[in-house]
Amino acid sequence: MTWVGVGAIWYYMAPSANVGAVLPDAHVGEENHTPDGFTTMNDARYSLAHIYASCRYRGGRLTREIAFQVLYPFASRDEARARWAYLRFHGVEPNLSSPRGLDEKLCWLKVHDRRPLLTRMSCKLEAREVVRERGFGHLLKELYNSWERAEDIEFDTLPDQFALKATHGANMNYFHLGDRAPDRDAIIAMARRWLKMNHASHYGEWGYRNIKPRLLAEELLPLTTSLGLPELRVGCSGGEPRFIRRLSGFSGTIPQQVSVRPKGLHLDLDWNPLPFHYKTRESAELPARPGYLDELRAAARALSHDMPVVRVDFSDSGGRLYFGELTLYPFGGLNPWDPPETDLILGDMVDVPDPASLR
Repeated sequence: MTWVGVGAIWYYMAPSANVGAVLPDAHVGEENHTPDGFTTMNDARYSLAHIYASCRYRGGRLTREIAFQVLYPFASRDEARARWAYLRFHGVEPNLSSPRGLDEKLCWLKVHDRRPLLTRMSCKLEAREVVRERGFGHLLKELYNSWERAEDIEFDTLPDQFALKATHGANMNYFHLGDRAPDRDAIIAMARRWLKMNHASHYGEWGYRNIKPRLLAEELLPLTTSLGLPELRVGCSGGEPRFIRRLSGFSGTIPQQVSVRPKGLHLDLDWNPLPFHYKTRESAELPARPGYLDELRAAARALSHDMPVVRVDFSDSGGRLYFGELTLYPFGGLNPWDPPETDLILGDMVDVPDPASLR
């Protein structure tokens, strides 16, 4: 780190950012003894929050990189991002020497789990092969084609309705409902932006780091209700399903590029409501028990085999179950549980493996 870099950090630490918006729960002067031998104060975290806020509004990517080098000089770029994301969300450094809560163990896995299997499972295209290999290929939606360049999308070969997705991250989906001709230039421009992104850069989610960026077009499932398609997200640990989060509340007229906040309900494996939820829009209405519940549990168990933590996502269309994706770091490893002690309860269900077994 040069003196120029140090001077830049000093400048960006100047009290100009809205720190309270970044760490609203911090209390000045309260000590926190971290497990790695460091002692920090919340007023120091306030300064770190200044750096983060400045990264967003002043210097962009370069400033973030400088900040990460100063804050975590001996960490890899993904470890630095994972630690910083946890610090921002929880207000304390993660205890990576002896992690306890689910989020802390997810942070540990971001740092230590480097198996090639993670790349396969995180890639939307290669995950389909994992599903087939584990005996649940019949749950896959029809794949129309895949491309490495946005300019190569063969619109003339696609049906009136289709879903276009990037294979290497989240929130890169386009759903064409067939109500008008696709705007090819706009779709190609959007897909180009997707292909330049690396989702691992957000929160240190290593599983996304080495995915080859591609595009895929697949079957768009028909909407069967005015609320859209229910989603079922099965939280698994140690190769066992632990709970189901059922999502509903999609608009019946889905916008062309979907970005929604549906309502959710956490259920046990027998379809009974659980006493915890996310600090987001939650539903108190219990839907009827689906006929595919046994298959849902069996598929989640098979697809989570050999994984300390994974969320297995499905969709329900007309009472039939479809595979969605595998999510290795639910909510980016920053789960907004209510009540907060849910994080520790679920963390107790996760066994931290020997790091040597994860290389």
